[in-house]
Amino acid sequence: MKFNLDSLCKTITKPWTPVDVAVCDDKVLRVALFEGEYHKHSHEYDEFFMVHRGAITIWTEKGTIELEEGEGYTVPKNTKHKPSAKTPSYVLMVDSEADK
Repeated sequence: MKFNLDSLCKTITKPWTPVDVAVCDDKVLRVALFEGEYHKHSHEYDEFFMVHRGAITIWTEKGTIELEEGEGYTVPKNTKHKPSAKTPSYVLMVDSEADK
């Protein structure tokens, strides 16, 4: 399935509401608008973040990670984390398909 990431981003109007981009085996690629702070949480799987546009901060119980456009980070499973963005930012995430 072909997609245009910039076009998908233009359809997102509400922060923290991921849109599925593609499914590959048991993983799903999502894009979301990050703005403000999300709550602390953890997953029973690794979660990958990559900044498409903007910049984000990911607080984790192991330290804080700053990501700019084109940078990514994998939060290890069972690690409490809280993403945030001072300005509207579009972020790609790889998640377990069943966790939506």
